[in-house]
Amino acid sequence: NTIQKNERYNFVMGDRQKLDLPMPGNWWGSKEKEEIGQQIFDKVDDDELGQVFFMPALSAPHSLVGMQKEKIEP
Repeated sequence: NTIQKNERYNFVMGDRQKLDLPMPGNWWGSKEKEEIGQQIFDKVDDDELGQVFFMPALSAPHSLVGMQKEKIEP
């Protein structure tokens, strides 16, 4: 998945969501752990929430993510 370029955060834990959430293997718009973490609102920002575990993250966008041109045979 590509999770990036959202308005304020790339991911926000839901209200009262106390369970941790594993989300490894995604492209977050960066390969830097600190930069990715700043774009996630979770336990780091609010002790009442669970934590998002996003590592290991992709180091670049996956080539098959997004719109793909499909060759249509006549």
